[in-house]
Amino acid sequence: MRAAALTLGSILLAALVVSPAARGQSPAASPSGGTEQTAGVTTASNPSVEGVPPVSAPGPLRVGVTVFEHERVISAADGQAQLLFRDGSSFTVGPNSNLTLDDFTFDPGRGTGRAALSLGKGIFRFVGGKLSKEGAVELTTPAAVLGVRGGIALVEVGDQGATKATLLYGDELAVTARDGETVRIRRPGFSVTVAYAGAAPSEPVRVTADDLRHGLDPLRGQPDRTGGLPMRPPPPFVVAALRAPVVVAGPSPSGAPGAGSGSNPPPNNPAPGNAQSGSPPPNQPPGSGPGQAPGAGPPGGGPGLSVPSPFANAGGPGGGLGGGPGAGPGLAGPPGGARPIGAGPPGAGQPGPPPGPPAGQGAQARQRRMLAPTAP
Repeated sequence: MRAAALTLGSILLAALVVSPAARGQSPAASPSGGTEQTAGVTTASNPSVEGVPPVSAPGPLRVGVTVFEHERVISAADGQAQLLFRDGSSFTVGPNSNLTLDDFTFDPGRGTGRAALSLGKGIFRFVGGKLSKEGAVELTTPAAVLGVRGGIALVEVGDQGATKATLLYGDELAVTARDGETVRIRRPGFSVTVAYAGAAPSEPVRVTADDLRHGLDPLRGQPDRTGGLPMRPPPPFVVAALRAPVVVAGPSPSGAPGAGSGSNPPPNNPAPGNAQSGSPPPNQPPGSGPGQAPGAGPPGGGPGLSVPSPFANAGGPGGGLGGGPGAGPGLAGPPGGARPIGAGPPGAGQPGPPPGPPAGQGAQARQRRMLAPTAP
Protein backbone atom coordinates (compact mmCIF):
# COMPACT_ATOMS: atom_id res chain seq x y z
CA MET A 1 0.00 0.00 0.00
CA ARG A 2 2.71 2.28 1.05
CA ALA A 3 4.75 1.66 -2.13
CA ALA A 4 1.72 2.24 -4.37
CA ALA A 5 1.05 5.62 -2.77
CA LEU A 6 4.66 6.72 -3.18
CA THR A 7 4.64 5.64 -6.83
CA LEU A 8 1.49 7.67 -7.54
CA GLY A 9 3.00 10.77 -5.94
CA SER A 10 6.26 10.36 -7.87
CA ILE A 11 4.42 10.05 -11.20
CA LEU A 12 2.31 13.13 -10.52
CA LEU A 13 5.34 15.15 -9.41
CA ALA A 14 7.31 14.15 -12.51
CA ALA A 15 4.42 15.18 -14.72
CA LEU A 16 4.32 18.58 -13.05
CA VAL A 17 8.04 19.23 -13.50
CA VAL A 18 8.04 18.20 -17.16
CA SER A 19 4.90 19.92 -18.37
CA PRO A 20 2.25 21.91 -16.47
CA ALA A 21 -1.27 20.47 -16.84
CA ALA A 22 -4.47 22.38 -16.37
CA ARG A 23 -7.87 21.08 -15.28
CA GLY A 24 -8.43 18.99 -18.37
CA GLN A 25 -7.79 21.94 -20.69
CA SER A 26 -5.09 24.27 -21.95
CA PRO A 27 -3.66 26.80 -19.47
CA ALA A 28 -6.17 29.63 -19.14
CA ALA A 29 -5.22 33.17 -20.04
CA SER A 30 -5.36 35.82 -17.31
CA PRO A 31 -6.72 39.33 -17.89
CA SER A 32 -3.15 40.63 -18.05
CA GLY A 33 -2.40 38.35 -20.99
CA GLY A 34 -0.43 35.70 -19.02
CA THR A 35 -1.41 32.18 -18.09
CA GLU A 36 -2.19 30.43 -14.84
CA GLN A 37 1.05 29.10 -13.42
CA THR A 38 1.01 25.51 -12.23
CA ALA A 39 2.16 25.15 -8.63
CA GLY A 40 1.21 21.57 -7.81
CA VAL A 41 -1.33 18.80 -8.04
CA THR A 42 -3.93 17.19 -5.79
CA THR A 43 -2.66 13.79 -4.62
CA ALA A 44 -5.46 12.90 -2.18
CA SER A 45 -8.87 14.33 -1.42
CA ASN A 46 -11.98 13.55 0.58
CA PRO A 47 -15.07 15.54 -0.27
CA SER A 48 -15.80 18.28 -0.07
CA VAL A 49 -12.79 20.39 -1.06
CA GLU A 50 -13.10 23.15 -3.66
CA GLY A 51 -10.40 24.96 -5.57
CA VAL A 52 -10.93 28.52 -6.82
CA PRO A 53 -8.20 29.33 -9.42
CA PRO A 54 -7.50 32.90 -10.51
CA VAL A 55 -8.94 32.37 -14.02
CA SER A 56 -10.32 28.84 -14.50
CA ALA A 57 -13.74 27.88 -13.21
CA PRO A 58 -13.94 26.72 -9.58
CA GLY A 59 -14.36 23.01 -9.04
CA PRO A 60 -13.74 20.11 -6.66
CA LEU A 61 -10.14 19.10 -6.05
CA ARG A 62 -9.96 15.45 -7.03
CA VAL A 63 -6.85 13.31 -7.41
CA GLY A 64 -4.78 14.58 -10.35
CA VAL A 65 -6.37 18.04 -10.47
CA THR A 66 -3.86 20.86 -10.99
CA VAL A 67 -3.35 23.53 -8.34
CA PHE A 68 -2.40 27.00 -9.62
CA GLU A 69 -0.52 29.93 -8.16
CA HIS A 70 -2.99 32.39 -6.55
CA GLU A 71 -5.58 29.62 -6.13
CA ARG A 72 -7.80 29.46 -3.05
CA VAL A 73 -8.56 26.08 -1.45
CA ILE A 74 -11.65 25.65 0.76
CA SER A 75 -12.63 22.49 2.65
CA ALA A 76 -16.01 21.72 4.23
CA ALA A 77 -16.67 19.96 7.54
CA ASP A 78 -15.87 16.55 6.00
CA GLY A 79 -13.21 17.81 3.59
CA GLN A 80 -9.52 16.90 3.45
CA ALA A 81 -6.93 17.38 0.74
CA GLN A 82 -3.24 16.82 0.15
CA LEU A 83 -1.42 19.06 -2.31
CA LEU A 84 1.94 18.10 -3.81
CA PHE A 85 3.99 21.06 -5.05
CA ARG A 86 6.58 21.08 -7.81
CA ASP A 87 9.54 21.31 -5.44
CA GLY A 88 8.48 18.08 -3.69
CA SER A 89 6.85 19.73 -0.68
CA SER A 90 3.32 18.78 0.36
CA PHE A 91 0.52 20.53 2.18
CA THR A 92 -2.30 18.72 3.97
CA VAL A 93 -5.53 20.66 4.47
CA GLY A 94 -7.87 19.61 7.28
CA PRO A 95 -11.66 20.04 7.60
CA ASN A 96 -13.22 23.52 7.80
CA SER A 97 -10.05 25.11 6.49
CA ASN A 98 -9.10 27.61 3.81
CA LEU A 99 -5.85 28.87 2.34
CA THR A 100 -4.56 30.86 -0.60
CA LEU A 101 -1.38 30.07 -2.54
CA ASP A 102 -0.11 33.65 -2.82
CA ASP A 103 3.19 32.96 -4.56
CA PHE A 104 4.96 29.93 -5.97
CA THR A 105 8.03 30.02 -8.17
CA PHE A 106 10.45 27.15 -8.63
CA ASP A 107 13.38 26.53 -10.96
CA PRO A 108 13.91 22.74 -11.00
CA GLY A 109 17.34 23.11 -12.59
CA ARG A 110 18.73 25.31 -9.82
CA GLY A 111 16.38 24.15 -7.07
CA THR A 112 15.55 27.76 -6.16
CA GLY A 113 12.33 29.72 -5.86
CA ARG A 114 9.81 30.84 -3.27
CA ALA A 115 6.54 29.64 -1.75
CA ALA A 116 4.13 31.83 0.22
CA LEU A 117 0.71 30.75 1.49
CA SER A 118 -1.96 32.59 3.48
CA LEU A 119 -3.80 30.39 5.99
CA GLY A 120 -7.24 31.79 6.84
CA LYS A 121 -8.39 29.22 9.39
CA GLY A 122 -8.26 25.48 10.06
CA ILE A 123 -5.59 22.82 10.57
CA PHE A 124 -2.65 22.34 8.20
CA ARG A 125 0.49 20.24 7.96
CA PHE A 126 3.42 21.30 5.81
CA VAL A 127 6.15 18.87 4.75
CA GLY A 128 9.09 20.74 3.31
CA GLY A 129 10.70 20.09 -0.06
CA LYS A 130 13.61 21.77 -1.82
CA LEU A 131 12.39 25.31 -1.17
CA SER A 132 12.07 24.63 2.54
CA LYS A 133 15.72 23.57 2.71
CA GLU A 134 16.64 27.03 1.43
CA GLY A 135 14.39 28.75 3.97
CA ALA A 136 12.18 30.08 1.20
CA VAL A 137 8.74 29.02 2.55
CA GLU A 138 6.49 31.53 4.32
CA LEU A 139 3.10 30.78 5.91
CA THR A 140 0.99 33.80 6.90
CA THR A 141 -1.93 33.65 9.37
CA PRO A 142 -4.08 36.51 10.72
CA ALA A 143 -1.83 36.69 13.81
CA ALA A 144 1.66 35.68 12.68
CA VAL A 145 4.10 34.91 9.88
CA LEU A 146 5.78 31.49 9.99
CA GLY A 147 9.06 30.62 8.35
CA VAL A 148 9.74 26.90 7.85
CA ARG A 149 13.27 25.68 7.22
CA GLY A 150 13.94 22.06 6.33
CA GLY A 151 11.17 20.49 8.35
CA ILE A 152 7.57 19.52 9.02
CA ALA A 153 5.21 21.97 10.69
CA LEU A 154 1.70 21.64 12.11
CA VAL A 155 -0.31 24.88 12.09
CA GLU A 156 -3.66 25.45 13.81
CA VAL A 157 -5.53 28.69 13.09
CA GLY A 158 -8.66 29.55 15.08
CA ASP A 159 -11.71 31.49 13.92
CA GLN A 160 -10.38 34.71 15.48
CA GLY A 161 -6.90 34.22 14.03
CA ALA A 162 -5.26 32.62 17.07
CA THR A 163 -2.27 30.66 15.79
CA LYS A 164 -0.47 27.66 17.23
CA ALA A 165 2.62 26.48 15.33
CA THR A 166 4.37 23.19 16.17
CA LEU A 167 7.66 21.92 14.80
CA LEU A 168 7.23 18.18 14.18
CA TYR A 169 10.59 17.65 12.51
CA GLY A 170 13.41 19.67 11.05
CA ASP A 171 15.80 22.52 11.65
CA GLU A 172 13.74 25.57 12.54
CA LEU A 173 10.28 27.10 12.69
CA ALA A 174 10.31 30.88 13.13
CA VAL A 175 7.13 32.56 14.45
CA THR A 176 6.92 36.33 13.94
CA ALA A 177 3.99 38.18 15.51
CA ARG A 178 2.41 41.27 13.99
CA ASP A 179 4.35 43.45 16.42
CA GLY A 180 7.59 42.21 14.87
CA GLU A 181 8.74 39.98 17.73
CA THR A 182 10.15 36.62 16.57
CA VAL A 183 10.45 33.35 18.48
CA ARG A 184 12.34 30.44 16.93
CA ILE A 185 11.63 26.75 17.59
CA ARG A 186 14.67 24.55 17.03
CA ARG A 187 13.54 21.41 18.87
CA PRO A 188 10.86 19.09 17.41
CA GLY A 189 7.86 18.62 19.65
CA PHE A 190 7.69 22.25 20.77
CA SER A 191 5.10 24.87 19.83
CA VAL A 192 4.57 28.64 19.96
CA THR A 193 1.17 30.31 20.30
CA VAL A 194 0.06 33.79 19.22
CA ALA A 195 -3.29 34.42 20.92
CA TYR A 196 -4.59 37.09 18.53
CA ALA A 197 -3.47 39.62 15.97
CA GLY A 198 -1.19 42.08 17.75
CA ALA A 199 -0.34 39.74 20.63
CA ALA A 200 3.23 38.73 21.37
CA PRO A 201 4.31 35.14 20.66
CA SER A 202 4.66 32.78 23.61
CA GLU A 203 7.86 31.04 24.56
CA PRO A 204 8.29 27.56 23.03
CA VAL A 205 6.55 24.88 25.12
CA ARG A 206 6.63 21.11 24.77
CA VAL A 207 3.38 19.74 23.33
CA THR A 208 1.61 16.96 25.18
CA ALA A 209 0.45 13.72 23.60
CA ASP A 210 -3.18 14.90 23.84
CA ASP A 211 -2.33 18.21 22.14
CA LEU A 212 -0.54 16.42 19.33
CA ARG A 213 -3.40 13.96 18.88
CA HIS A 214 -5.90 16.81 18.78
CA GLY A 215 -3.91 18.48 16.00
CA LEU A 216 -3.20 15.40 13.88
CA ASP A 217 -6.49 13.48 14.12
CA PRO A 218 -8.36 15.79 11.67
CA LEU A 219 -5.62 15.11 9.08
CA ARG A 220 -5.86 11.31 9.23
CA GLY A 221 -7.64 9.33 6.52
CA GLN A 222 -11.35 8.81 7.08
CA PRO A 223 -12.78 5.26 7.39
CA ASP A 224 -14.48 3.88 4.27
CA ARG A 225 -13.09 6.72 2.14
CA THR A 226 -10.72 6.21 -0.79
CA GLY A 227 -8.77 9.48 -0.68
CA GLY A 228 -10.26 10.52 -4.01
CA LEU A 229 -9.38 7.32 -5.88
CA PRO A 230 -12.10 5.31 -7.66
CA MET A 231 -11.13 2.02 -5.97
CA ARG A 232 -12.48 0.82 -2.64
CA PRO A 233 -10.46 -0.72 0.21
CA PRO A 234 -9.89 -4.50 -0.14
CA PRO A 235 -12.45 -6.81 1.48
CA PRO A 236 -11.55 -8.49 4.78
CA PHE A 237 -10.80 -11.92 3.30
CA VAL A 238 -8.21 -10.41 0.93
CA VAL A 239 -6.53 -8.57 3.80
CA ALA A 240 -6.50 -11.78 5.87
CA ALA A 241 -4.89 -13.71 2.98
CA LEU A 242 -2.27 -11.01 2.46
CA ARG A 243 -1.30 -11.05 6.13
CA ALA A 244 -1.17 -14.84 6.53
CA PRO A 245 2.34 -16.32 6.78
CA VAL A 246 3.83 -18.21 3.85
CA VAL A 247 5.11 -21.75 4.47
CA VAL A 248 8.35 -22.53 2.66
CA ALA A 249 9.17 -26.26 2.42
CA GLY A 250 12.71 -27.60 2.33
CA PRO A 251 14.01 -30.09 -0.28
CA SER A 252 12.50 -33.56 -0.21
CA PRO A 253 14.69 -36.64 0.37
CA SER A 254 15.93 -38.04 -2.90
CA GLY A 255 13.66 -40.77 -4.20
CA ALA A 256 10.95 -40.15 -1.65
CA PRO A 257 7.42 -40.42 -2.95
CA GLY A 258 6.36 -37.14 -4.45
CA ALA A 259 9.78 -35.61 -3.93
CA GLY A 260 9.88 -32.10 -5.34
CA SER A 261 6.84 -32.68 -7.46
CA GLY A 262 3.98 -31.53 -5.28
CA SER A 263 1.77 -33.86 -7.36
CA ASN A 264 -1.43 -35.56 -6.28
CA PRO A 265 -1.54 -39.07 -4.77
CA PRO A 266 -2.28 -41.95 -7.16
CA PRO A 267 -5.79 -41.80 -8.62
CA ASN A 268 -6.70 -45.18 -7.09
CA ASN A 269 -5.96 -44.00 -3.58
CA PRO A 270 -8.42 -41.18 -2.89
CA ALA A 271 -7.91 -41.22 0.85
CA PRO A 272 -9.72 -38.62 2.92
CA GLY A 273 -7.66 -35.50 3.37
CA ASN A 274 -5.48 -36.03 0.28
CA ALA A 275 -4.52 -33.23 -2.07
CA GLN A 276 -7.38 -34.07 -4.46
CA SER A 277 -10.05 -33.17 -1.96
CA GLY A 278 -8.04 -30.32 -0.38
CA SER A 279 -9.53 -31.06 3.07
CA PRO A 280 -8.04 -32.82 6.10
CA PRO A 281 -9.31 -36.21 7.25
CA PRO A 282 -11.60 -36.39 10.28
CA ASN A 283 -10.03 -35.54 13.64
CA GLN A 284 -7.02 -33.99 11.93
CA PRO A 285 -6.29 -30.27 12.16
CA PRO A 286 -6.26 -28.07 9.06
CA GLY A 287 -2.94 -27.72 7.24
CA SER A 288 -1.97 -31.40 7.78
CA GLY A 289 -2.25 -34.33 5.40
CA PRO A 290 -1.00 -37.92 5.10
CA GLY A 291 2.48 -38.17 6.51
CA GLN A 292 2.44 -34.60 7.83
CA ALA A 293 2.50 -33.13 11.26
CA PRO A 294 0.03 -30.32 11.83
CA GLY A 295 1.29 -27.12 10.24
CA ALA A 296 4.28 -28.89 8.69
CA GLY A 297 3.59 -27.44 5.25
CA PRO A 298 2.69 -29.05 1.92
CA PRO A 299 3.14 -32.79 1.31
CA GLY A 300 6.22 -34.03 -0.49
CA GLY A 301 8.58 -31.49 1.09
CA GLY A 302 10.98 -31.33 3.97
CA PRO A 303 10.29 -29.55 7.24
CA GLY A 304 8.19 -26.43 6.63
CA LEU A 305 9.43 -22.95 7.48
CA SER A 306 6.77 -20.35 8.24
CA VAL A 307 7.76 -16.94 6.87
CA PRO A 308 5.74 -13.91 8.01
CA SER A 309 3.90 -12.12 5.24
CA PRO A 310 5.37 -8.74 4.23
CA PHE A 311 1.83 -7.38 4.65
CA ALA A 312 1.40 -8.79 8.15
CA ASN A 313 1.72 -5.44 9.91
CA ALA A 314 -0.03 -3.27 7.32
CA GLY A 315 -2.14 -0.73 9.14
CA GLY A 316 -0.37 -1.34 12.46
CA PRO A 317 0.52 -4.49 14.38
CA GLY A 318 -2.60 -6.56 14.69
CA GLY A 319 -4.73 -3.64 13.62
CA GLY A 320 -7.05 -3.11 10.71
CA LEU A 321 -8.77 -5.90 8.91
CA GLY A 322 -7.68 -9.46 9.48
CA GLY A 323 -5.33 -8.86 12.43
CA GLY A 324 -1.65 -9.73 12.49
CA PRO A 325 0.32 -12.76 11.33
CA GLY A 326 -1.63 -16.00 11.27
CA ALA A 327 -4.97 -14.25 11.54
CA GLY A 328 -7.92 -16.17 10.24
CA PRO A 329 -8.61 -19.88 10.63
CA GLY A 330 -6.86 -22.29 8.32
CA LEU A 331 -4.46 -19.73 6.89
CA ALA A 332 -1.31 -20.91 8.67
CA GLY A 333 -0.16 -23.13 5.79
CA PRO A 334 -0.44 -23.05 2.01
CA PRO A 335 -3.72 -24.23 0.51
CA GLY A 336 -4.27 -27.99 0.11
CA GLY A 337 -1.46 -29.51 -1.85
CA ALA A 338 -0.05 -26.37 -3.50
CA ARG A 339 3.46 -26.84 -4.88
CA PRO A 340 6.00 -26.15 -2.09
CA ILE A 341 8.30 -23.21 -2.53
CA GLY A 342 11.97 -24.06 -2.79
CA ALA A 343 11.28 -27.80 -3.25
CA GLY A 344 13.93 -30.09 -4.69
CA PRO A 345 14.36 -31.08 -8.33
CA PRO A 346 11.27 -32.64 -9.91
CA GLY A 347 11.01 -36.39 -10.20
CA ALA A 348 10.07 -38.41 -13.25
CA GLY A 349 7.45 -36.73 -15.36
CA GLN A 350 5.97 -33.27 -14.97
CA PRO A 351 3.89 -32.31 -11.94
CA GLY A 352 0.18 -31.97 -12.47
CA PRO A 353 -1.73 -28.77 -11.82
CA PRO A 354 -2.15 -27.88 -8.15
CA PRO A 355 -5.37 -29.22 -6.67
CA GLY A 356 -8.15 -27.04 -5.37
CA PRO A 357 -8.00 -25.19 -2.05
CA PRO A 358 -9.88 -26.22 1.08
CA ALA A 359 -13.61 -25.72 0.95
CA GLY A 360 -14.71 -22.18 1.67
CA GLN A 361 -11.25 -20.70 1.13
CA GLY A 362 -11.10 -20.52 -2.64
CA ALA A 363 -10.48 -16.81 -2.87
CA GLN A 364 -7.89 -16.84 -0.09
CA ALA A 365 -6.03 -19.78 -1.61
CA ARG A 366 -5.94 -18.22 -5.08
CA GLN A 367 -4.65 -15.01 -3.59
CA ARG A 368 -2.00 -16.90 -1.62
CA ARG A 369 -0.74 -18.73 -4.71
CA MET A 370 -0.49 -15.48 -6.65
CA LEU A 371 1.39 -13.74 -3.83
CA ALA A 372 3.74 -16.61 -2.93
CA PRO A 373 7.35 -15.53 -3.66
CA THR A 374 9.20 -17.43 -6.36
CA ALA A 375 12.23 -19.54 -5.55
CA PRO A 376 15.63 -17.84 -6.17
